[in-house]
Amino acid sequence: MTSASPPNGSPPTILAVDDDLGMLRLLEATLSLAGYRVLTADGGWSAIRAYENSAEPIHLLIELALDRHRKKKETRFTR
Repeated sequence: MTSASPPNGSPPTILAVDDDLGMLRLLEATLSLAGYRVLTADGGWSAIRAYENSAEPIHLLIELALDRHRKKKETRFTR
C-alpha cells in the first residue's frame, strides 16, 4: 500500500468506523504505518462527531464490517 500526500505534505486523513474494537485498532495501525492520519469511531454518532471536529478534510470513511451477530438477529426477525 502506498500513500499519496497532498502538495502541502500533510498525510491524507481517513476516518475508520467499526463497532469491533480489535478490528478498528488493526485498521488504525495498518493505515498509520502506510502513512495516513487515522481518526477512529466506534459507531455512527461518534463518526459524525469525529467528522465535525476534524480540522482537516477527511478523504475516506471506512466501515470495515457489519457485526455478524447483529446481522444474524436482524435476519432472523425479518424472515
